[in-house]
Amino acid sequence: FFCRKIEQGENHIIVEYETGVKNKIHFQPHFHHYYDHPVRDAISAKALKLPDPNNPCRYKGLADNAKYLKENGQYVLGSLNGFFSGIHYFLMDYQEALMAVISEPELIETILEKLGNWNLTAAENMFKSGIDCLSLCDDLGSKQNLLMSPESYRRLFKPWHKRICDLAHSYGGAVHLHSHGAIHPLLDDLAECGFDF
Repeated sequence: FFCRKIEQGENHIIVEYETGVKNKIHFQPHFHHYYDHPVRDAISAKALKLPDPNNPCRYKGLADNAKYLKENGQYVLGSLNGFFSGIHYFLMDYQEALMAVISEPELIETILEKLGNWNLTAAENMFKSGIDCLSLCDDLGSKQNLLMSPESYRRLFKPWHKRICDLAHSYGGAVHLHSHGAIHPLLDDLAECGFDF
């Protein structure tokens, strides 16, 4: 998602993303604070309208850059926020999203229907532009354990992970899953999805 600067101070900057969420970035000490998320409940989830993932401005220069890098022997990686991280960065407060995974999985499914299809379209456009691999950021664990039960992962996020891996492979591409945390209980599931590394 695109963002625009809306405020800058001596020790911070605030940007607003297309979804309406704001991110206050402190410099010293360095940390991010996301706020004003657009989804708070089922009503706002159903009303959510995401920007056009087919807008050519999103991919401006990508094909030229990919071609140049490939001609110079480079492996071209494109990055995209995943399905869980896409929710808590751009659409819903992190703690509320974690609670909803347990208490309101239907709300997460409503959000995923929109965000998931947006991500699939964006990924397809990136592969059409010439990337070799999609790096999908989707942190699923803390230092000690998963952020959700394996059953919740399998119900909510695994189908989307499989779909994006299948899409990448249909273009001869690969998918790299970037995930922090102790995610060992999901390794077989992630392999079944088709993640390449």
